Amino acid sequence: MDQDDRGVVILLSVIAVALLLYVFTADYRAGLRSPPAAAQAAPPSAPVQRMYLRITASAATIRLGASSTSRRVVTARQDDVFTLDGREPGWYRMFVASGEYRYVSDTLAQPVATTPPLPSDPTVLQRACFADVYAQDRAQAEAEQRFPEEVAGNMDAYIDLERLLDDRYEVPVFERYHIPMAQHPALTATCAQNNWIPAR
Repeated sequence: MDQDDRGVVILLSVIAVALLLYVFTADYRAGLRSPPAAAQAAPPSAPVQRMYLRITASAATIRLGASSTSRRVVTARQDDVFTLDGREPGWYRMFVASGEYRYVSDTLAQPVATTPPLPSDPTVLQRACFADVYAQDRAQAEAEQRFPEEVAGNMDAYIDLERLLDDRYEVPVFERYHIPMAQHPALTATCAQNNWIPAR
């Protein structure tokens, strides 16, 4: 074996050793970085706690979007409680009656962990059920008058207006009977269970 061949063998040996060292070091470092198998298993997620939003101002404008120029939906009163969905800069995102996102300035409300329950008096609940249905019927009739469903292309505008009017007309009903708007699903279920629905 001449000198050139010996040089090639030495060079290949050095490369082979370097590759082995690189692989060993990478495996070793990966082992140091990887948490043990027990730690890798994700713990069961905790149940998400629902939050609510209490109006702290004497009056608070609820809007379609997170902007002071966004369309007004309804004016809420102090101590009205809504279901909180999240926060955007300067605004809280919440639900009213329609289930659509609505917004209120974060200077007019504060998050709370609980909401008052439904009234215990069945007479109050029955009256609230009837009044809420009338409010929904009013919203539907006005939206239909403005955007007749049978006219092509009106459906989206009809739905948007009906939902806005649902919120506008149902909030005063809940205020009148001292029911938090956050209890809207519970009241709806109570009305259905007891068949407290006015004849149309």
